[in-house]
Amino acid sequence: MRRPWSFAAPILALTGALLIAACAQAPATTDFGTPDPVDSSGAPTVVPSGPTLGTIPVWLSEHGILLWSPEVTSTGTYAFEIENVGEQNHDFIIVYARSIEAIPVRSDRALLHDQQVVARSPILQPEQSTTMLANLNQPGTYVVLSSQGRDFGLGMASVVTVGGVAGGRAEPIATPPPDDSETINAYLVDDAIFLHQRTVNAGIVTFNVQNIGPSEHDFVVLQWRGDPTALPVDENGDVLLDALVVMDRLPPIPPGDTQMLEVELEEEFAYVVLSSLPGDYDAGMSAQVVPR
Repeated sequence: MRRPWSFAAPILALTGALLIAACAQAPATTDFGTPDPVDSSGAPTVVPSGPTLGTIPVWLSEHGILLWSPEVTSTGTYAFEIENVGEQNHDFIIVYARSIEAIPVRSDRALLHDQQVVARSPILQPEQSTTMLANLNQPGTYVVLSSQGRDFGLGMASVVTVGGVAGGRAEPIATPPPDDSETINAYLVDDAIFLHQRTVNAGIVTFNVQNIGPSEHDFVVLQWRGDPTALPVDENGDVLLDALVVMDRLPPIPPGDTQMLEVELEEEFAYVVLSSLPGDYDAGMSAQVVPR
């Protein structure tokens, strides 16, 4: 049975929460974070209260942490909707630090006793989720990570940037590509494909495809104007690619790897991206792209 994922195009957290629907997952819980009793300066940390500025969805896997809104423009309290899509237990910790490299590490474990920990989630089992409030009250860069086992050393860390370049702590934002080129970031997990945008300018489009894992997946771009969940399939639920117009494809991508694919998309067509490995499409690994 396919797991239907549906959510709006990503928006910065200030404009509101992304809508995410996922079936067959453990019930979500609400957690207000469990900050360390004191931060690195000795000041007590507190559980945030009051209204939130927005929601930041988070997915945890053995090979990375995916944040759908890695940049927000204002300091304040945000709700992090966290789901463990991996096969092992993970947690989610927010640290105010200038970069991932600034976090000391020993034997692949992050050493946090002298770090300014803002909030931490409970340990999440596979398919478990939670909502955690965190007060990002200083502009700059926050490192998010999992502290379980060797998670940090294996790549389970990312950053959230708050505000502009305040105090020199925020990393510079990359120069956007020219108007005549398009790049779509695509993230593969075992039951979904997440695209950072689904409407692009017609022409050459570069798919920057990262396999979050934990399993191997390929990446196929094909013409299809209808529902991306209604492609022709065989008795096993796998897509009949020979009956469709395949634009291009990437070979199977190992977990944790990133590959790029350039495809020319025409305005008069719509397109579907999917993983065609056995069981992937039936599990929900497809999404639609519409040129304009």
